[in-house]
Amino acid sequence: MRENGWDWDTVPADYTPYYAYAALDPVLTCHLWKYLHPRVMASCPAVYDLEMGTIRVVTNMMRAGLQTDRDWISEKTRNYRRRAWNGEPG
Repeated sequence: MRENGWDWDTVPADYTPYYAYAALDPVLTCHLWKYLHPRVMASCPAVYDLEMGTIRVVTNMMRAGLQTDRDWISEKTRNYRRRAWNGEPG
């Protein structure tokens, strides 16, 4: 995709590797679920429940047309990733 200057909006629908990715993605997701879900439920089920509740709230906010500050979000995301990479507390 990078070589052709494509992104997920512009990749041609008939590009063969796109179909391979589309077929493999749910398979990998299923394997990750089977591996991770029991571990998450054993160690931090309340965190999982909070995340699922948050997703519902944020989805409803997006559907209602919530305005977002993309620059602020990008900055916070970069800072979070840097701290996570360096092992710093959140």
